[in-house]
Amino acid sequence: MSIYQDETSHDTTLLKLAKLDFNLVQSLHKEELSNIARWWKELDFATKLPFARDRLVEGYFWILGVYFEPQYVRARRILTKTISMTSIIDDIYDAYGTFEELELFTEAIERWDINSIDHLPEYMKHCYVALLDVYKEIEEEMEKKGNQYRVQYAIEAMKNLVRAYFHEAKWFHEGSIPTMEEYMGIALVTSGYYMLTTMSFIGMGEIVTKEAFDWVISDPKIITASAVICRLTDDISSYKVTSAYKEEQIEDLKNELKMELYIFMDKGKEQGKVVFSWTNMVIILFLEPSRRLFGTTCSVSGTKKKNKEKVIVISGPTGVGKSRLALELAKRVNGEIISADSVQWQLGYAEYEDFMYKNDQHVRERKSTW
Repeated sequence: MSIYQDETSHDTTLLKLAKLDFNLVQSLHKEELSNIARWWKELDFATKLPFARDRLVEGYFWILGVYFEPQYVRARRILTKTISMTSIIDDIYDAYGTFEELELFTEAIERWDINSIDHLPEYMKHCYVALLDVYKEIEEEMEKKGNQYRVQYAIEAMKNLVRAYFHEAKWFHEGSIPTMEEYMGIALVTSGYYMLTTMSFIGMGEIVTKEAFDWVISDPKIITASAVICRLTDDISSYKVTSAYKEEQIEDLKNELKMELYIFMDKGKEQGKVVFSWTNMVIILFLEPSRRLFGTTCSVSGTKKKNKEKVIVISGPTGVGKSRLALELAKRVNGEIISADSVQWQLGYAEYEDFMYKNDQHVRERKSTW
């Protein structure tokens, strides 16, 4: 609207109507958030669970990105409460609970029975009761609409998420370093994308059918791809380098990364690992192209290869040295680079293109789009 009103040819009546509609919808959103905030305040997690983050407003704005239309008021309320409870559970597994306590909480979630509360520590009881209350509220609303079947999908989605949280906690407790395949299998679930996608359907009315729920729990490629983006983006952005590192320490870490890569490539048959560069936030993934996530075969120069050769994926922010690292690795292992670097769509494209072509590598054409 701010752009349209500056156009000399704008329709005054249409603009006035648009502003009125915007203000009405915004007032609706404010009222919704006020009601949800009242529920959140009554839970008093700030006192009972002081270690947990308060992300209610943040979560509500996320949900507005899913659906802002007035008719989805019930769906927004359900999804905002669910994502707020999920944040609390995530903090319990990630930052506060002991491994023994997490075992008890996971078992209680599996039972999904209020009687399981007796076996939980006091602070976990508050979270468990609140979670079951949210789902009880959902169940009551679905019964009124004759959609009780949706509740079981919602409960199973939460159980799957908690199982994955516990799996990560178990890795940490045992000091286990997962392979890339093991990590992604669990990390895609703990991204919360699968659970929230399922929950987003719950309150959408009759537009959503049982077939839609069966589809969403079948791991469709579009949801898996979205979960991959969500998970890796979160992993990259959540990693921070402390200012305590001195220049020589940074160089040591760079050299350590290179040595790990070289050792891995020299062994060849060794299972792929997740390797992080702490200095530049570059993530290097060793993937098998035959994995379901990336298709059944890998096409190289037009020829399908049935063997499981590793594909190295280098990901990270702009300007941290991904291209030069890729070239160094390609020379080392006599490999080829297929580049989809964002620089190709930014200023300096010509310089980047020359850089890659001089090294006899593949570059997406300027006219190509995703």
